[in-house]
Amino acid sequence: AWIECVLGDITRIEADAIVNAANRTLLGGGGVDGAIHRAAGPELLAECRTLHGCETGQAKITKGYKLPAKYVIHTPGPIWQGGDHGEAALLRSCYLSCLELALAHGCRTVELGIQSFSDTALQASERHYSGRQATEACRLVRDAGLALGVQLLPGMPGHQPEDFLADVRRALDLEADMLRFYPCLVLAGTELARRWQQGLYAPWPLPRTLSLLARGWLYARRAGVPVIRMGLAPEPGMEAALLAGPADRNLGGRVLGRALWLHVCACLLRTRGDDAARSEVRAAALLDALLAGGEAPAGLPRAQALYLPRSCQGFFRGPGDELGTAWAALGITRRNLVWTAGQAASLHLDA
Repeated sequence: AWIECVLGDITRIEADAIVNAANRTLLGGGGVDGAIHRAAGPELLAECRTLHGCETGQAKITKGYKLPAKYVIHTPGPIWQGGDHGEAALLRSCYLSCLELALAHGCRTVELGIQSFSDTALQASERHYSGRQATEACRLVRDAGLALGVQLLPGMPGHQPEDFLADVRRALDLEADMLRFYPCLVLAGTELARRWQQGLYAPWPLPRTLSLLARGWLYARRAGVPVIRMGLAPEPGMEAALLAGPADRNLGGRVLGRALWLHVCACLLRTRGDDAARSEVRAAALLDALLAGGEAPAGLPRAQALYLPRSCQGFFRGPGDELGTAWAALGITRRNLVWTAGQAASLHLDA
C-alpha cells in the first residue's frame, strides 16, 4: 500500500490515500479541494462536518467514498506571509501529520515527486523548494518508517545531464526503495508550453534521454533498487496534447537495451585496466558515437561469447535492430549470443 505523487487528475488516482490541501473548516472550497469534494460526493462533506475542522499544520483523515482512493488525508497548509511567520515549521508539521495518518491506516510506501535535487533546475522550473528541502522530505518519509519512492524529471528547465546522474545517486544515498524516471515533456496548455513557444525552453532530444536514463538505470540496478516506471503512462488526450519532448512508446525497452550494452562494454573495458568510473564514461561515449554512425575504435575489447537469460530477448537489439552494429563492435553477433533459461548472464572473453 502506498501514497504516490503523480502527474494527473488527483480525483482519478487509484491509491490507498490522497492528500487534500484543505482549508481549516474541512468543508470544501475552490480549486483542488472543491474538485475532491465534488468527485467524492456528499458523503465526504457529511463526514468532514463531524471532524469540526482542523488546525493549520495538522491533518485528519476520511474515507474516499466515490473516489478511487480509499482515504483522503486533509491538511490545511500555512499561508505564505514572507517566510518569517513560522510557515516552514507549519508546513513540516503538515507533512509529519500526513505521514503519521498514512502509517496508522495501512499505507506502507510514499512516493515523492522530487523531480530533482539540483537547486539550479528547481529554481529555473520555479518549483519553490530547494534540494535541501527535497532531501529533508525524503528523510521524513524514511524516519516515519515508510518505504520511499522517488520520482525524477530528467530534462526539466535548467537540468543538465550531470544533474540527472547526481539526482539518481542522491536518491540512492537517501535509501530510496524504488525510482521512477519521467523525462520532461511539453504539453499544450501548460506554462512549460508557453516557455517552449517563446524559445525559452528546449526539451532534451530523445538520444540523449535514452543514454542518460540507461546510465541512471544501471546505478539503481547496482544498488538493488528497481526503476518501476520510465516515461508517463498513457492517458486520454495526452498524445494530442504533446508538443515536444522525448516521448517514445518503447522508451523503457530502448533504455534497457542500452543499459545492457553499457554494462557489457564497461566490463570489457575493465579487462584492459579501466576503473569503474572511467569504463562507465567511456562506454557511454562509445555507444553515443556508434549510434550516430561512427566507427568502432581500434583496440576495442571484444567478447568471445555472451550468455543471456531469455528475458532480455525483447530489448537486446532494440527496435529495428538499432543496437545491432553496437553489439557487433563488441564482437557479439547472432553466432556467439546464447539464450539461457536461467537469470544469470555470462560474458566470455577473447584470449
